[in-house]
Amino acid sequence: MARRILSYLLLALVAAWLVLSYVPTSVISLPPIFVSETPAWFGAAALFILVSMVLIQIGLLGATVRFVRTYRVENRRGGTRSERVFKLRLNAELFWTLVPLLIVLILGLLSFSIWGAAWL
Repeated sequence: MARRILSYLLLALVAAWLVLSYVPTSVISLPPIFVSETPAWFGAAALFILVSMVLIQIGLLGATVRFVRTYRVENRRGGTRSERVFKLRLNAELFWTLVPLLIVLILGLLSFSIWGAAWL
């Protein structure tokens, strides 16, 4: 029950965030945050987060490969009962697991001018 409530709460927060992101500033004006100088730790924190996200995505790629291989072996041992068969294609699973990794890398490289400036 708690998982369901948490799921609905997170869904509502994401929906509210999306709605509020596209509301014109004439309707709701959120206070802007101005920073006169980039903090010294910002570049290191951004690089740490980027490396962490890349490592998480690489771990997910490895977990996907292990899962698909284990699933194939279990289905071969268990016979071809229709309720156990689910076609997992390793290439498709790897592709859809690799897409977030590429997005993280692209966003990290595109934002290098922002977080890299903290070190210069």
